Amino acid sequence: MDDQEQQDQQHQVDQQMQSVQQQAEIEDMIACVNVMDDALLPCLTELDLNKAIMPDFEAPLTDFDEPAVQPAVETELQASDDFPPPLDHQKLYFRLTIVKEPRHEIDAMEEELKIKDELVQKQEKVIQELKKELRDRLDKHNAELERV
Repeated sequence: MDDQEQQDQQHQVDQQMQSVQQQAEIEDMIACVNVMDDALLPCLTELDLNKAIMPDFEAPLTDFDEPAVQPAVETELQASDDFPPPLDHQKLYFRLTIVKEPRHEIDAMEEELKIKDELVQKQEKVIQELKKELRDRLDKHNAELERV
């Protein structure tokens, strides 16, 4: 009888050790996922964060000549209509530079956004794989516990 009790106690201790190890593995995985999330958040721009919060949101910054932006440029130029007639060619020059400079900046920002989006997608893929692996391990351990 003593051998039976000792075996039962040893079995219970082994099960407790396994559950502690499983819990530690789960906590390690969750900690890794949280660290990756924390590392990625600073890489996201405000626009990316808005997309994450509101996925249906689409930024209308594809072209500078959109109706929402163009009136502001035209209003600025109309405010400067007090140029004398001989300076019209300079006015045209300034109008062209006003349009070209923001377009160049927007193109650079869009390129940077594409690069960051690709990085975020890669990291999200890694996070999803880790979560899947974590779920698989948990299912495996639960099945083993049920079997025992």
